[in-house]
Amino acid sequence: MNKKAKKAKLIIPITIVVMIVALVICTYLSRGRNVATKYETDIYTVSVSKQWDIETPFDNCRKFMVGSNEAAYIEIFRDCTYCTSAESIAMNVFGEHSSLRDVEETVLGDWTRYKMVIDYELSASQEIQGENPPEEETHYIYTNKQDMFIDVYANNQLLTEEEIQKFIDSFKLK
Repeated sequence: MNKKAKKAKLIIPITIVVMIVALVICTYLSRGRNVATKYETDIYTVSVSKQWDIETPFDNCRKFMVGSNEAAYIEIFRDCTYCTSAESIAMNVFGEHSSLRDVEETVLGDWTRYKMVIDYELSASQEIQGENPPEEETHYIYTNKQDMFIDVYANNQLLTEEEIQKFIDSFKLK
């Protein structure tokens, strides 16, 4: 075999190895972009993307923003006598132009989590003003069925299903 043929035989495996190493390095570096940071209050902890900004419109609410868009929020409702069932929460919190389409209940010790799918319809004034609210939203309601509930919402129009699931799974009550 001549020298050119030997070099050609070596170049192909070396090229493949270099491409694999480059792919591994690129994958490793890109993971850092979606690194989560822990956000903590006296009631809960949650992991959010480092790219999200946190706003506090009022004491019991945290909004997690991507630019000017709301990616998610967590709102605490205290001293609530109406937080004893999913139906009463939906009726009192989401308003008369909403309906509870689906509920999944999970008992978590002293707390119960309701995964609630809420359907919306336009009010007459929204129709006149040409507003376009979401047709549905999924809220995760955590309640101690006594005096408090927490609404955890992730925007399914902005986030992927995987991002929503990571956010919801990271939410932990203290």
